[in-house]
Amino acid sequence: MPVNVTLEMVQQLLEQNALLLKQNEMLTETIAELNQTIQELKEQLNKNSKKQFQTTFK
Repeated sequence: MPVNVTLEMVQQLLEQNALLLKQNEMLTETIAELNQTIQELKEQLNKNSKKQFQTTFK
């Protein structure tokens, strides 16, 4: 009986680990996408700031 319980526990832990690895992969992709969006927004902000600065001091 204890062997069966241990095998079941190990199987559950392996399944949980697989799910957590998948979740980690998805979150890593989301972070990469968000970092790209942040970079694009920073670039747009810099462009807008330069335009505003040029307009103000013409």
